[in-house]
Amino acid sequence: MQADAISLVAVVLIIAFAGVAATRFLVYRKAEHFIAAGDGEALVRLVDGAVCRLVFPRFDRLLLKFNGAVLTDERDAAAQALCELLGSRTTAARHADVVMRGLSFYLETEDDERARALMDEIEGWGGKLEGAKREARRLYDIVAKGSSRYLKEMEAELARASGEERAQLIYLLALQCKNRGDERGRARYLKMLEGAS
Repeated sequence: MQADAISLVAVVLIIAFAGVAATRFLVYRKAEHFIAAGDGEALVRLVDGAVCRLVFPRFDRLLLKFNGAVLTDERDAAAQALCELLGSRTTAARHADVVMRGLSFYLETEDDERARALMDEIEGWGGKLEGAKREARRLYDIVAKGSSRYLKEMEAELARASGEERAQLIYLLALQCKNRGDERGRARYLKMLEGAS
C-alpha cells in the first residue's frame, strides 16, 4: 500500500515537472516571437503575467523585461532591470552576457560613467572570455572614445561575416568613418547596412 502511494506521488511529480517544462518552453517561444517582431510591449506584458512568474526564475524574467524595455525605448525601465541583473547571482557565463549587454546599453544611452565601470570589469576577464573582452574593447573604443583604428581589421572581417554579425560590423565601420570625418565612407556603409537589414 505504501509503495502504491509513493508511486502515485512520483507519477504526479513527473507530470507536474513535465507540465512546467512544457509551459516554460511555450512561454519562451512566445517571448522569442515578440523579440523578433520588435513588440516590446507584448513582451513586458508576458513577463509581468502570472504564468511567467510561476515558470521562470527571477533572473530570466529580468532579462526578458530588460529586452522588452529596450525594444520599447523605455530607458529608465531598461536601466532599472539592468541594475538588478548586474547585481544578481548567476553563472559566470550569464553574468558576462549581461555585462556585455549592459556595456552596449550604456554606450547607446551615453552613460559614460557606467560604461567605463563595466569596461573596467571586462578588462579583468581572461580565459574563455578573451574574445568577448576584445569585442567589448573595440566597441568601447569606437563608441566612447571616437576611435577609427579598427577600420582595416573590420573591413577584412566583413568579407566572411553574415547575419547579425555582418550588420554590427557594418554599423561599427560607418561609425568609425564618422569618427574619422569620412562622410562618403559613412554613407557607403549606411547604405550597405540598409541592404543587410
